[in-house]
Amino acid sequence: MKELLVEAVRPVADIIDSKMNDGKNLKLKLEAWEGIAATFRASGFNLQPKQIRDRWSRYKQEARTNISHYKRSQKETGGGKPPEEPAEADYEIAEISALDFVEDTAEFDSDAIYAAEYDDREIPMSSPPPSPPASPSPPPSPPPSPPPPPPLLPHQTEKSPTPPPKTTSGKNKKKSPEMPFLVYLR
Repeated sequence: MKELLVEAVRPVADIIDSKMNDGKNLKLKLEAWEGIAATFRASGFNLQPKQIRDRWSRYKQEARTNISHYKRSQKETGGGKPPEEPAEADYEIAEISALDFVEDTAEFDSDAIYAAEYDDREIPMSSPPPSPPASPSPPPSPPPSPPPPPPLLPHQTEKSPTPPPKTTSGKNKKKSPEMPFLVYLR
């Protein structure tokens, strides 16, 4: 059944996998699924277009999973048996629905840049690089002194700041005489 669906979808894959969802394209997609359902009915399968669409979606997901698992397992180390290659139908589905099988790559991946620069060079690992000869360093300089305070304005006097008044807590809280009163005008 998978092979039949792959062959039925192949001629209309560009319509079915289109990301455009306006009225015209939705109508074209519906007509394409109706045509595929007619192909299935002619082959003896009595499936509705929605059932076929759901199967196609499921087959694409399985193919993505199988192919990505295969690629990931090829990069593993440690020996053992080689990974099982995906079925030919999975590769056909990937070919038909190419937009759904695009691999993300990072152009500015630091590992990829490092590998590209150093893959062809031979880096000796026999001994660490020699350290430069030690030169006498000058004694550390003392920390800079803080800047002088700004000059006082005429109305300012040279007094130390007074601490804020202490407040009492509770119901009988008295107002401090230094507190200004606010007057509301109507």
